[in-house]
Amino acid sequence: MSSSFEKNELGWPEMRDYLVARGFQLVPTGWSDAGVFRKGDTDVLLPFDSTFADYHEALLRAARQIARFEGRDPSEVVADLKTPRSDRLRFAQSGEGTADGRIGVELARDLVEGARKALLVAAHSEERPELRYHKRLSRAVPEAFVRACRLGPAEQRSFAFSVYCPLDLPEELPGTGFGRRSVGRLMTTIGRTVQTLIRVGPQPLIDAKEPIVTSNLCDALLQMMPRDEGTDLEIDVHFSPLVPAPPDTPLVVRVERSLYRVFEDLARSLRPPSTPLDDVYVGRVLELSGDVNNEGQLEGDAVLLFPVDEELIRARCTLGPEDYLKAHDAHGRQRYVSVHGKLIHAGRKYTLVETKDLKIID
Repeated sequence: MSSSFEKNELGWPEMRDYLVARGFQLVPTGWSDAGVFRKGDTDVLLPFDSTFADYHEALLRAARQIARFEGRDPSEVVADLKTPRSDRLRFAQSGEGTADGRIGVELARDLVEGARKALLVAAHSEERPELRYHKRLSRAVPEAFVRACRLGPAEQRSFAFSVYCPLDLPEELPGTGFGRRSVGRLMTTIGRTVQTLIRVGPQPLIDAKEPIVTSNLCDALLQMMPRDEGTDLEIDVHFSPLVPAPPDTPLVVRVERSLYRVFEDLARSLRPPSTPLDDVYVGRVLELSGDVNNEGQLEGDAVLLFPVDEELIRARCTLGPEDYLKAHDAHGRQRYVSVHGKLIHAGRKYTLVETKDLKIID
């Protein structure tokens, strides 16, 4: 653990609240600039004056005492003390594919984006629990909650990162706890869904009168799912000690890679029937993988990035020689393009079919 806290990183009020929430009581000493908090045989000395020369060192000593009492690593206690009114969610891909703590850049991007979407979906379901599918993820309170969340560092031996989720939002009335309810809903929903899929399969989730899981959350889990068959997705939560943890909420949920296809089918079944969206789409060219045809012209697949319902999606399409040449030019010059086509959504994959009239936007 670091030999000192960064300036203004942590103060005695946060540590006092932590100790009180853990059941420590202030022992009468008559001191005005320090206090002793006691629980059982453990005493923690806490300075109440930040002008002490050894103020930060005293906080470190107190953190070590708390860590010994709780049987935890001091760095974990310090992390909790830095964000006392936040729940910590940890998203990890663990297994053969991440044994060295590294992961492909694109896979890391999908994991982080999937985690963001999972939190956003859970917050939307907290407001609209009757829905099996959220057509748009753009409600004001859920978006404010996700904006307030903070990303933590990765870990070794697996690829993992933490997201610190505030218990409350600045605009909330005291004690409302929208963030805590959203985090609890996320863990409970994923845990219940995984157990149902393992024990009896997807049909009870599809037939349930009251929605258990949404198509959107299935899509988010699919986005986070490892590509390697020997690697699984693991999500765990450490609830802030300042507020009692919600009862019967799983603290760890493991989503096995073998459930990938099942989640794909479940996401499709929970989504209302829809027809391909015939429209003009504006976005950027991300990838080109064409080949020379019999006439010596380049044509083939391209991946485009464009917004749909306020969400950026990646859609694969097949372009003829003329449009492929324009896409190649736009990609090289980092220009936007517009293209007419029908958008098809299956699982977490988007495909743009019957494309025509691709134009470069200069």
